[in-house]
Amino acid sequence: MKFSTLRKSRRNSALRDQVLRIMKLVIVIMITALLQVSASSFGQRITLSQKKISLKQVLKEIRKQSNYSILCDSKILQQAKPVDLQVKDASVEEVLNDFFINQPFNYVIAQNTIVINRKTDEGNLLIQKTFLPIKGKLTDEKGEPLVGVSVSVKGQSTVTQTDANGAYSIVANKGDILIFTYVGYATQEIAVGDNAIINVTLKETAQGLSDVVVTALGIKREASSLTYNVQRLNGSTVNDVKDPSFINSLTGKVAGLTINKSASGLGGSTKAVFRGNKSISQNNNALYVVDGIPLPNLFSGQPGDPFGGGDGGDGISNINPDDIEEISALSGASAAALYGGQAANGVILITTKKGKVGAPKVSFSSNVTLEDPFILPKFQNKYGQSPSTTSTPSLFSWGPKQASIFDPKSFFNTGKTFNNSVSFMVGNEKSQSYFSAASVNAEGIIPGNKFNRYNFTARNSTNYFNDKLNVDVSVSYINQRVNNRPGQGQYKNPIISLFTFPRTGDFAALENYQYYNPTRNLFQEYFPYGLGNERQRNPYYVANKDLSTENRNRFMASATLKYNFTDWLNLQGRVKIDRTNDINDQKYDAGGIDVY
Repeated sequence: MKFSTLRKSRRNSALRDQVLRIMKLVIVIMITALLQVSASSFGQRITLSQKKISLKQVLKEIRKQSNYSILCDSKILQQAKPVDLQVKDASVEEVLNDFFINQPFNYVIAQNTIVINRKTDEGNLLIQKTFLPIKGKLTDEKGEPLVGVSVSVKGQSTVTQTDANGAYSIVANKGDILIFTYVGYATQEIAVGDNAIINVTLKETAQGLSDVVVTALGIKREASSLTYNVQRLNGSTVNDVKDPSFINSLTGKVAGLTINKSASGLGGSTKAVFRGNKSISQNNNALYVVDGIPLPNLFSGQPGDPFGGGDGGDGISNINPDDIEEISALSGASAAALYGGQAANGVILITTKKGKVGAPKVSFSSNVTLEDPFILPKFQNKYGQSPSTTSTPSLFSWGPKQASIFDPKSFFNTGKTFNNSVSFMVGNEKSQSYFSAASVNAEGIIPGNKFNRYNFTARNSTNYFNDKLNVDVSVSYINQRVNNRPGQGQYKNPIISLFTFPRTGDFAALENYQYYNPTRNLFQEYFPYGLGNERQRNPYYVANKDLSTENRNRFMASATLKYNFTDWLNLQGRVKIDRTNDINDQKYDAGGIDVY
């Protein structure tokens, strides 16, 4: 049999005694600190002596001489009667009791916060509801603070947001429901109890964890679940460099998308073509879809005649770029399955802005763009005009070798575009509204070419029947005026004679573009070059005498109704009206040269 002997170690005993002494010292320090805090809390005294002092001044002195917070309706401050008050080293309760004698108000102190309530008409205290200052902090699952979380009282208009530290403070009644809402996180509802501090941890939703894109008919899907190519741009990216037609701003920002800008000046049509898309119908332009509804192409084209016709711009060019929330570019065989054959060349989905939950927000944007010709057609400049058999100088080249004195760039102006936009958005959980107004005022590089457009947009989204039904209504009005848009024919096009003009000719002399003909009693076009098939026109005469005006008034209205039967089943319907009225005025001066 073995026996084990327990022996007491002097070393361990000394160590234990030392630990006990340290613990006793810590306890004494903690008790002392608590007593000091308690003394500081309960020892706050108020000294005040003033005649005819208002409630506002009293509360101001209390906040100044103590650490109490005040919760009070501004109407109470106005209705309280001034009193003579003289106290010295008095408690907060004593000061308030003296002031509230014969006053129609009462106060409650909770958690170092003074809450002032109104009495009933019978003089009884209105204490059916006790207002409590609720404080807390919002964090994510990693413990990081969440900034800008919406905290509201269910069924009331009381709303606040968390600060940079995730902290919030709100006044509620016992039994009220606090709602915590944040984009990308699951909404939580917590009932107010006896605890004045409510800390909440929000959990990310599946939608917040994935890259969500807008697909056909406005349906949102995770990018990883799609079988076709999707590229997404936000509105700020589109507006980095503004153009009267915002589609031109997509140049170089979407892989595989080629932007072909027309030569019809400011606000002209633009073709957006995805790589590899061809069409035997001579139309390989992508389909534009705005808020789930296909947009018709209003491009009028260029007739193949000497007068050239006009390009009033396509339908997408009238949209205010500052109204765009995001753009999704869909390509691939299955990208446009819901839009049929019209989307065989790809789809550009445009989602416009709408109101958001939160405080009213006003945004203003202003932009100035300058442009000059960058790349011009290359022509030989070493040889002058070929010999002419008549008194009229020839337009053909390959004459004697000589230095060039004419630069076609001298004809062009510096283009200027001014974009200004202002928007206003406001909303709550039930209804959100968005309003915007924008103007585009531009002068083109061709003399006389001017462009003015004004956009007005209003949009409202409202939920009904316990958020089962959503009604989204949008209205837009566009007024556009274009002066002297360059044409593509021989008459309305100043570019042809500009580039075929002899390099050794005196181009500056053409600025005096007309002369008086006494026989016809009118001013005629001056251009002493070319005969017969060589005859062309003075570019300055075209720019100043053959004037044109294009006026467009466009009204668009759309409505979307969406009813949610369950979380996974809903019924949605859309309707849109797009009415465009174009009035074009073309003038041809009687003194112009006949080149047809």
